[in-house]
Amino acid sequence: MSLPTLTDLRAGTNITSTTDDDELQDHLDAAIDVVSGIVGPIDSPASVTETHYNVSSDVLVLKRMPVGSLVSVSSRYGATTTPLTLSDYELDADTGLLRLASGGRFYGTYTVTYTSGRDDLPAAIRLAVLIIAEHLFETQRRPGFTTDVPVGFGGADGIPDATNPGGMGYAIPSRAQELLQPYMRPVIA
Repeated sequence: MSLPTLTDLRAGTNITSTTDDDELQDHLDAAIDVVSGIVGPIDSPASVTETHYNVSSDVLVLKRMPVGSLVSVSSRYGATTTPLTLSDYELDADTGLLRLASGGRFYGTYTVTYTSGRDDLPAAIRLAVLIIAEHLFETQRRPGFTTDVPVGFGGADGIPDATNPGGMGYAIPSRAQELLQPYMRPVIA
């Protein structure tokens, strides 16, 4: 599947007019950015080059997941860069962890080039983007909203009511979070 489009978002919000297209596109772009921040790049794979300075570790943690493929690894000492043999490395593409196949440690500065992104966008991620974009658009357009009650806290007593249903103040609805859960990047402390 591909990234959701403005047409997909219009269909999901049941909007047939093109009057709000600029605003809808802004919400869609924001939703794509938010989801990419949670699960990693969701567009077509692109080349990424990053340098890890003064490393002393069993693994290099690549910054963008999912990793499609390892393109090159080189070490640097001063101004001298030495290309290394790819078969000497093991890559866990889901977590972005790069290890030495020998079980050794990384010492020094390394530059790694790899591809990151998705050839095929899972349906759950695509749907989560649309849910978030629709939610962002709808929260500012719902009827009966008053500024006396904080968004997402229900009526004056904090209980959801017809004019301010609970949860309407959050950027990422629970159902979108649940769809994204299996694809979330690991957190490394």
